[in-house]
Amino acid sequence: MINDYYAGLKELGLVDVLPCTDEENEQFKQMPPGDLPPDVFTNYYSGKQQYFRYSETSLPEDKIQTLILMKTMWYSKVTRGCAVFFVVFIIALFLLFFLPGFVF
Repeated sequence: MINDYYAGLKELGLVDVLPCTDEENEQFKQMPPGDLPPDVFTNYYSGKQQYFRYSETSLPEDKIQTLILMKTMWYSKVTRGCAVFFVVFIIALFLLFFLPGFVF
């Protein structure tokens, strides 16, 4: 669950992934999965288990909120563009198949 939270922040560019050192990787492999420190996460890259940390950004709070707002606006523009495309496509299909005498 918390990994999904950080993955979302990474997508927004608000955190960076920092791989753990080889010594830390060996140390964490010896630990049970539930005993890992809270800022350490594990993943499999090319068949090898590796550990990493998320590094939080040093951006001020207002910049973070602006970045999130801009990303939300971009997603809404994409959604609106897709909706317009499908509405026009459905109207064109309707005209093509249901109006008598309409020849493409």
